[in-house]
Amino acid sequence: MSYGNLAYNDVIRETQRDIREKKRETREKMAAEKRKKDKRFILKTIFTCMVLFISAVFMISRYIELDGTKKRIEALEKELKSAEAYTSQKTFELEQCVDLTRIEEEATMRLNMQRPEKYQIIYLNMKKEDTTEVTADEVEGVKNNISAKAEELKNNISGIFKFSK
Repeated sequence: MSYGNLAYNDVIRETQRDIREKKRETREKMAAEKRKKDKRFILKTIFTCMVLFISAVFMISRYIELDGTKKRIEALEKELKSAEAYTSQKTFELEQCVDLTRIEEEATMRLNMQRPEKYQIIYLNMKKEDTTEVTADEVEGVKNNISAKAEELKNNISGIFKFSK
């Protein structure tokens, strides 16, 4: 048995209990703060993953759209080549039909036409002036180029704001 001051021992025990209580409260506060930080970290990680996922989906959809456009261009180029081949074949056939000897034969035999005699031919001397002629192809070509560029610009702008399905 110890002969000490019991009141003093009670004070020491109470102080030690208060210290343990404060340590426990401090640990609980630190644990709560750590859980908060962990939640924030998890939310930031989820948000970052969502942003990356949405970016990846957007880039993939753009690639798919670009690939589809390339395939359409290839198909149209093939169609253009076949149309050009058909046009050149028909031009060749047309040139074959416009044979001057054949036309002369047709005119003399079927239509009973004759070549003009020398006294029927009159020659005229005409003074040539400087002139410029704008063909329809050049005028239409400018219009077509401008309208094609405007259409391309419109498609590019709408493609930026369009989200692929």
